[in-house]
Amino acid sequence: MTKALTIIALFFSTLLYGQVAKEAAYKNIDGLTVADSIAWKDIVGGFYISDGFGGYNFRLDSNMTFRKIDFSCMARFTVDSGSWTIRNNNTVVLKSNKQTLYFDIVKFDNFYFFILPTQRQKFVADLQSTRVKFKNAKPFTIDDKTYSVNYMIGYSLVEKYFAKEIEDITGT
Repeated sequence: MTKALTIIALFFSTLLYGQVAKEAAYKNIDGLTVADSIAWKDIVGGFYISDGFGGYNFRLDSNMTFRKIDFSCMARFTVDSGSWTIRNNNTVVLKSNKQTLYFDIVKFDNFYFFILPTQRQKFVADLQSTRVKFKNAKPFTIDDKTYSVNYMIGYSLVEKYFAKEIEDITGT
């Protein structure tokens, strides 16, 4: 009886905390794709979350180690470290003595977003609500580089979700 209650409790907690299957969470969202396969060279350097004044950066090194850095305009501190790997070609796993984190990798415009399983539904909802906020926005150009509306949406999501801007390999 205890086992059955535990299974039922786990099922309901999964429903309540947004852990839906990766494929279902990101399905049919215009402009959002799940990375089918990502190479380590695409994410070496790391990813960050920032409000413009401070945030956290996961610094991923090519020797498969990482450092989690708490940063602001005044200081920078390493708060955790460990090893990292890519699992199933599209999940980044960060393992330290404190915790193990699993991130889905999704692409939106010029960003890779690194989403925890518990954030899947919230990320999609935030993406859709941010689209509504930017519905009247127009692309703009600075120094011969044009920024799309989707770029502005992606950039605003960096306040809540870890991301890495995809390098423009064409030089345009």
